[in-house]
Amino acid sequence: MDTAVTNCVIARTDAGNESLRSLMGYDSTARALEALTSVVLRDPRWASRQDLTFVLKHAPAETILAAFGTFDESDLQRIASLASQLKRAAAGAIYVDYRQAEQDCEVLAAQLKTRYGHDELRRFSYVPIPRGGTLVLGMLGYALDLPSASLGYDASPERPVVVVDDCALSGVRFGQVLPGLHGNEIIYTPLYSHEGLRQTINEREPRVLDCVSARDLTDLAPKIHGDGYPVWKENWTRRLGRQAYWIGDPEYLCFAWSEPESSFWNGATEAIEPGWKFLPPERCLKHRVTEAPSNRPTDAPSLRILPRPKGPLKPADNAIYARQGNGKLAVALPPDPDCFLFDDVAAAMWEALVRFGEIPPAATSLAQQYEVEPGRLEADLTGFVEDLEKRGLFVTGDR
Repeated sequence: MDTAVTNCVIARTDAGNESLRSLMGYDSTARALEALTSVVLRDPRWASRQDLTFVLKHAPAETILAAFGTFDESDLQRIASLASQLKRAAAGAIYVDYRQAEQDCEVLAAQLKTRYGHDELRRFSYVPIPRGGTLVLGMLGYALDLPSASLGYDASPERPVVVVDDCALSGVRFGQVLPGLHGNEIIYTPLYSHEGLRQTINEREPRVLDCVSARDLTDLAPKIHGDGYPVWKENWTRRLGRQAYWIGDPEYLCFAWSEPESSFWNGATEAIEPGWKFLPPERCLKHRVTEAPSNRPTDAPSLRILPRPKGPLKPADNAIYARQGNGKLAVALPPDPDCFLFDDVAAAMWEALVRFGEIPPAATSLAQQYEVEPGRLEADLTGFVEDLEKRGLFVTGDR
């Protein structure tokens, strides 16, 4: 045995996680995490990584997601970012389908009518931030009964401009649009945003009359980052500077048409990198195009779902394992990152024990495979199991 391969536990998710189930559209947390991982593995950054294997272990109380491979520092940073993003999705997620978006647009329309009056709103011009804002503006236009002439930018300074978006997470996109609106007074209406973001925009931008949202987002960052929250916020404030109006980790927000962009800091490359996509194509219009079979990498890492042991012999509850491209089996006991490596024969013995849960039928199966006397294999398996139990990798019965 050897310890050349490393494992990284990405998530340990309890079986009752409603947030992940809601986001992915599954009744089972285990199935939701499986679908999510399948999407993550199609990211081109994993392409050509034949040494990398993702493993899901479904247990009655939780599902464990882990990655096996030989990682450099940039790989470890990317896996850590995936773990952090998954933690955020598990802590709180919002999936907005088209019906919910219609209802939210009606709420937004009612707020605007209360503040400005229906007749005044028909006099304003309306500009969407592409492309989510375009969909929202279409629905909002119907909810406000706007004339077609209003749905476009009018540079006349006497006409306020309503800037529409599906969400504002940092305000960066709004800041990019703002200079092109010249001298107009502006009302910013992201469908979803955090109150702190809207307050900062109001304070910092004198041309902005108001910021209005249908739904408030909650900052989960203090909960997610714990004692490290102040340092996390300070680092991101320094990296983004004034281009961001707000720094936080709101609920993991997704729409039926798009999954908002996310990012993370890779300390190894000293650069901001794109975050990970979670939604499967059937839950997101944008992904149905970008995730078409012709656009997917053909050499993505594999996802292996560990079989449920049949007992009484079985791997320890915290043991995870994966076959490597060279035929060896890597076995780990998290949180220890190092792995035991078993050669092809020992790997076959492990897999037979998992499959049958007892030594005699496992020995019979292996004897047929390797043309060895069952009695000899039974003795070899008995010694193998004793060694595994000493190392804490296997247990017998209810232990």
